[in-house]
Order: sequence, then structure tokens, then C-alpha cells
Amino acid sequence: MSLFLRRPVNCLLLLLGTLLPFSSAIAQTIQGSIIGTVKDTTGAVVPRAIVTLTNNGEGSIRTTTSGDSGDFVFNDSKSGLYTISVTCEGFGKWVATNIHLSARQELRVDPSLAAGSVQQEVQVSADAISAIDTDDASVSGTYNAADVLHLPVNTRASASGTSALNIVGTLPGVQADHGQFSLQGALPFQTQVAVDGITIQSATGNSPIADAFPSSESIAEIRTDGVLNNAEFGQPGEISIITKGGTNTIHGSVFWYHQNAAFDAIPYTFPTTKKKPKLIANTYGGSFGGPVVLPHLYNGHDRTFIYGAYEGWRHPSTTTYGYKVPSTLMKKGDFSRYVSTSTPFAGLRDPFTGGSYGTTLPTINAASAKLLSLYPDPNVGDPAAYTDDDVANYILNKDNSGHSDQFDIRGDQYLGPNQKFLLWGRFTWKNFPTNSPEPLLVPSAQNTNQTRVLKVSANYTIRPNLINEFGFGLTFSTNGQANSFDGKAFTTGLGLTGLQNLFYNGIPEVDFNNLSALNADRLSSLTKSRTFVYTDNLSYTKGPHNLRFGAEINKVEAVTPLGFNGADNYGTFQFNTSNSAGLFTGVDFADFLLGTPYQTFYDNVQADNDGKSTHYAVFGQDQWKATSNLTVNYGLRYEFEPGYYDVHGDIGNFDPSVAKSGAVIYPAGYSSLLAASFLASANACGPLRLQLGRPYCQRRFLHARSVEHPGRLSLGPEALSTSALHASFRPRLQAIRR
Repeated sequence: MSLFLRRPVNCLLLLLGTLLPFSSAIAQTIQGSIIGTVKDTTGAVVPRAIVTLTNNGEGSIRTTTSGDSGDFVFNDSKSGLYTISVTCEGFGKWVATNIHLSARQELRVDPSLAAGSVQQEVQVSADAISAIDTDDASVSGTYNAADVLHLPVNTRASASGTSALNIVGTLPGVQADHGQFSLQGALPFQTQVAVDGITIQSATGNSPIADAFPSSESIAEIRTDGVLNNAEFGQPGEISIITKGGTNTIHGSVFWYHQNAAFDAIPYTFPTTKKKPKLIANTYGGSFGGPVVLPHLYNGHDRTFIYGAYEGWRHPSTTTYGYKVPSTLMKKGDFSRYVSTSTPFAGLRDPFTGGSYGTTLPTINAASAKLLSLYPDPNVGDPAAYTDDDVANYILNKDNSGHSDQFDIRGDQYLGPNQKFLLWGRFTWKNFPTNSPEPLLVPSAQNTNQTRVLKVSANYTIRPNLINEFGFGLTFSTNGQANSFDGKAFTTGLGLTGLQNLFYNGIPEVDFNNLSALNADRLSSLTKSRTFVYTDNLSYTKGPHNLRFGAEINKVEAVTPLGFNGADNYGTFQFNTSNSAGLFTGVDFADFLLGTPYQTFYDNVQADNDGKSTHYAVFGQDQWKATSNLTVNYGLRYEFEPGYYDVHGDIGNFDPSVAKSGAVIYPAGYSSLLAASFLASANACGPLRLQLGRPYCQRRFLHARSVEHPGRLSLGPEALSTSALHASFRPRLQAIRR
């Protein structure tokens, strides 16, 4: 059971400054539009009416004039509450209050003016205005801030942390699919998740990065757009998360969410199990938003706003682990109390003479003796006795506690006359380390999870009907593990020969049948996703046409640990043949003590994967109001997405156009990474020749500056691949009759 306390904070003042990191990312716009047609009570259109849009929270004011057909539009409008007023000579003033605009929504408001003087006023409640988008055929769904906080989804004190990602799975039309999401029937990879317009998809696997979400406290809105999505957006499905910003009114909150096993029901296995599993977890934090006010120096009402939030998570936890370890006598080479459950144990063979050692080995290999330091003595049963089964004889609790700290900060600044220029930015910082137990006596690692998300946007109203929106953003995610144990020094001290390129921290792998394997392998490994996004969008309204054009550059980098089998560069050693039998002495653990493995595996990883690419996209779209009750939307999007290239030459490709064999494509200058003899054994080479004393594959290898999927290739020892063209044309034509 959980306790959740929330208390609003009423503040009287202020903030000393605002941090606006100059970077941001817009994979697409998050602003909405308010459109309408001014008519009189008879239904005739009213041209040249003055329409004023006021943001209730920020106090920002925008004004436009209805066209000859009575139409008006306010593009590039923030989500929030608005007041719309319309005045025109010969008519009474028309006012609609508390109109709610969602992110990316196109909201229609059609004022109806009555004849009279401007001193007369007709007020309309927002309840009388339909929230249904009648000018856009896309299917969408929205959660507001209250929904995010009050939905029965545990984002505050779960064992997996505080990410709000799981809320997405409850949105209408969304189905969770192994860490990704299917939106309105589309495949998961056809859905993009973005926060304030910047993608949080991982460059290493295209799944959304859970900890790139802002705190639940900082989310103003979550919106989905699917079927018949605009050409502006790169995927058929878009999930947008919009963060809170400051307003003219001071607002804030504090919260504490507590979980304790004392509130839980007794286990359903009572009376067999009478003790509740231990659980104590806490999530706490607060938020603050309002205008930036420096007494006697600066009054930021209607111009400068700040919002910030902190969320901390503490989750102490232990997990029980059981291992099968050798007895104290076996670790000394004494097998007198060794009992086999498969075949009777009659002593140890001497592999060097063909005789018998009896039950005691005469010597122990020096490397094996050092590896034994990572095997504990049994703490269950008689530590000197050993029965060869899978029943654990060493049991302990290991710490796998976790904690996280997250900060969200956002600043909004209006500049210029009539607030024509808006500069705003948001930065999310989150660290989420957890303890990760390693096997046996290998010291525990610490899983690291660090996320940084930055967004900056500059919106300029050139004219009421011409608006430009520029954005820059980045999403950085680093996760993996680190270990204080110096595995490289430990392994070097074993005296093993032939080890190469120990560029990462690790230890050898040792495998048995029933005895627990020493398989910590790689002790340090980091996966990094780096995304930089640059966008520029231009909105232009001309008569019945609402045009939008834009371009996007998306630079991505994916760093992932590279491995092939077991401990890779540190070596993998298997000592059992069938069951617990050893090839040399008859017992797998005795073979280990002698240093005579049944089989070994070794590979030399030169460097981790470090793939990079730059993607480009342009689009154009038009919303054409063809008649008073017919709107036609159409657009075109073009994308160019070259394949990844690896800075270490680790990415290759295959050309199937070469008759009967195909050809391997590898980056120019990295032929040393190819195992020519191995490829030749699989008939992957032409005639094998020697070059500088080494086997050299001919004809079926192609050099390439990049290894994207090739367009056309010419054979030859120095052939170059042409760049790939990954283009998607998404013409979109839809007509909506109201």
C-alpha cells in the first residue's frame, strides 16, 4: 500500500533569475492553432473585424483582422486557456472566455456578431464551443496535467523508478509492445515519442528513453496523433509530451509518496509464509512557477516566466542469491568428500601418465588458485562436504538499492513590441544509479543511467499571417555499468598468455556444470545515445490557404558495447564435457584446478560500436478552405536518411549483386579487421593470396568510404560504394466536410 501526500504552496513572490540553456530540439512543432470565421447573426461573413487573442496565464496579446471571407487564424499558439474578443463597426463586441487549446490542436472558434454598438457585449462560455477538431482528419487523444497525476499508474515509487513512460500506454488508441508503443494499429517503429517537440527515441534501438521524460509534476499535457497525421511529422504516429511553464500567477506544489510493507496485506501463502517482504520506498519533491520578479529592478509579468521542479526517489532493496560453490577441501585439491549423483566417484585420473591421483591432486595451477579467491566457502551445510547437484550451498542477500534525482527547469521570454518574439527553453537533468550484484565474490557493479534533454525555441511573428519557428535540441542518454574492481590488473596477474587489447574492465569466464559459473565477464560497459535536432518551420496564411513549410536536420550517434561470446578479450573457459565430467581428470572442477579446460573461446574486440549518421527532411503542406463547409488538407514530405558509419570501421555490409557469391563491403582503411582465413574457409573469398606474409582475400571484398546499403557498386580492390538514398514520399490528401 502507498501513501501519497500533496500540498499546494502559495508563494508571495519572486525568482532571482532564469536559466535558459541555449539549445533545444524540435522534431516537430508543439504549438496549436485557433481558426474561425466571423459572421453575423444571419450567417453572413464579416470582413475586416478585429480579432484579439489573449493568453489568460501569461497575459500575452495577439491581434489580427478577418479576411474578405471572414476567416482568421492564430498559428503558433501555446497550449493553455485563452480569451477571444471580436469587434467591428456596427456590431456589438463578442467575447469568448476560458477557451482551452491543446498542444498541436487546431481549434475552431466561429464568432457570431449581433448588430449594435461596440459598448454592447456578448459573452460566450467555453462550454458552448466544440472541442472537436472539424478542420483536421487526424485521430488524436489528450491527457491534461490532472490526468497525468491522478491516473492509477505508478510513476512515483515503483521498483523501476519514476519515469512517466507507462502513462503513455493508457492513452486512447495506444497499445504497449515490449517497451515500445503501437498507436492506432501502426507498428511500434512507426510511432515517435517527443517531449516539447524533441524526439526521445534512443539512437541505439528506436525505443523511447524512459528517463528522458520530465517529472510527472512537470507534464502539462500528453497528446497522441495517428491516422492521417500531417506531412510535417516524420512518423504516422506521434506521441507528444508538453511541459509546464510559468504564468502571471504564482503556483507550486510539494509532494511525498511513501510505500511500506507495513501497509501491505499478508502473503497469500499464509500460514506457510508469515513474514512480509521488506519494502520501504519514498518519492518526494516539489515545483514552482510564476513570473520573474526582482523587486524595484524588474517586473516580468506578461513577459518573463520561470518554472522548475525537483523529484527524488529512494528505493532501498536487497535480493537473495544462491550459488553452488566448491567445498573447502575441494579448493585445496582434496576430493575425499566429493559425492557424484550421476556416476559413482572412483577417484581422479592423472592425464599426464594415465594413472590415478586417488582423491587428491598433487598441485594446483597458479591461475586457478587466484581465480578461487572469487569463490566463497559454503555457508549452508557442512562446508567440507560436497554433493554434485544443483542445490545451493552458499546463500546471501545482496544490495540492489536504487535512487534517482531529477530536475526540470523552463524559462519563457517575450520580446519586442506586441510580444512578437518568444524565446523559450527547457532543460531536464536526471541521474538514476542502482546497485547491480555480480556473481559470487565479484564486487557489485553500479548501473548508471544519466539523461540530459535540452530544448530551445525562437518564435518570431513577422506579420500576423507569417510566423517563423526555429528550434534546436538534444537528447543525451548514457546507461550501463561500472565496477570499482580492477579486473584488468586481476586478469594480468593470472599469468595467462595471448591476451590482447584489454581496453575495457573485465575478468575471464569460467564455466562448470553444477558449480556456479564465474561469468561476470565485462565489468564496465556504457551505451550512449546522442541526438541533435535542428528545425525551422514557416507558417503563412493567404486567403483560404494556411500553408506550412519546414526543414529538419537530425544528427544521431549510437555507442554500444561490442561483444561476441563470453568474456571476449578476457577469454572463456569451459571445463565440463557431459554433466560434471572433466575430459582430463573425470571431474570438471579438478580439471579447473589443473588448468586444463575442455574448450576455450577467445576473440579480440578492437573497439566498441560507435555509429553516426545525419538525417534530413523537408515538408510542405496546405490547409485549404475550399468552401464554407469543405476543408482540404494536402502535403508532401521528403526524407534522406543515410546509413550509419562507424568511426572504428565496425560496420560492414553485403552486396548481393555479385553473381553466385555476393561481396563483403567494408570501410576503406579497415581491412585489418577482416579475418581473411576464416572468410576463405567459408568460400567468402576469391583466390587466397599472401600479401606482406598474410592471407589476403580478393575480388569479393569491396572498399567503401561508408557502408550504407549500396546503390551501385563496381568491383575492384578499391571500389567505392555510392551513398544510399533512403527517401520516403508521403503525399497526403484529405478532405473534411463540416
